[in-house]
Amino acid sequence: MFLKSTSLMLALAFIGSAIVIADEPAASTSVVSRLTTEELARWIDERFAAAWQDAKIDPPTVIDEATFLKRTFLDLTGSIPSVSQARDFLEYTGEHRRGTLVDRLLNDPRRPEKYAERTAAHWANVWRRMMVPGNFTANVPYDELARKVVTATNDGQAMMPVNPRLGVRSGGPTLFFQAIGGKPESAASSVSRVFLGVRIGCAECHNHPFADWKQSDFWGMAAFFSGIKNGAVNDAVTATIRPENSTVEYTAAFLGGEPAKIRKGKTPRETLVDWMVAPENTLFAATAVNRVWQHLLGRGMTESVDDLDKASPAERKILDDLAKLFVDAKFDLRWLIAG
Repeated sequence: MFLKSTSLMLALAFIGSAIVIADEPAASTSVVSRLTTEELARWIDERFAAAWQDAKIDPPTVIDEATFLKRTFLDLTGSIPSVSQARDFLEYTGEHRRGTLVDRLLNDPRRPEKYAERTAAHWANVWRRMMVPGNFTANVPYDELARKVVTATNDGQAMMPVNPRLGVRSGGPTLFFQAIGGKPESAASSVSRVFLGVRIGCAECHNHPFADWKQSDFWGMAAFFSGIKNGAVNDAVTATIRPENSTVEYTAAFLGGEPAKIRKGKTPRETLVDWMVAPENTLFAATAVNRVWQHLLGRGMTESVDDLDKASPAERKILDDLAKLFVDAKFDLRWLIAG
């Protein structure tokens, strides 16, 4: 029996109806080590099969082979298959035809740039920074990619031209910070939204009216980026910040209020990333999974990939469980996409 395409099957279910996620899968899987991509696909299928049964929703019809072929090529390479590629797939008689196709497109050593360029373009749009396709050809773990973005500096780029739209020297590894405004406040808001799936921008001037985030949460995050000034992206000696026209000084603190301890040899932003990508921080992995889901299906597993606070308990349950599997897989994007 061929593996079902989880991503494409679920896409049909999401269109035109709300899905209520069951709290528990039909068959439990002990998360003790990395699952194979086949096991991951079955795990996801079981969770949604249980959800549909619980909600008394008829499962979506599995798409035919030709449609699967076209959509998979578009998702992973950005182009449709050639006649010979289509013939090879449709005439294939071995086991796991669909899974074999996905693995080949993700791992083909002859044309790795197709998947890499497609994936790099997606994350460049999310992070507002050009990502070198080689990162995806080499399958650099997602947590390492995030570290590159958040800890980037202007070192060695003093002679880059000023971007007239941004008003600062732009390009290179610090484009993310330049694109969002090059200030500690904008960095705190954007990093929290992009990598942790929470919107704390409303707490810049007052406590968030609809979530639990307080003004101290916002400025505690901003303090990690206090070395970003006038478009220059570096790290401050002390991780403290004082808002304009305020007498209150805030010290770097993680979301939730825990004070940050900047250890010797670590910069404030490195300290933040260490906390951000830690396995026990469910927000980071859950947001990554949600963004990959959005990349493949056109929408996230939750209504807003930028605001997990709005997710229902049932949605967060399956998202957090899938995030744990992603952590167990060492943040392997290719593994996640193949599942």
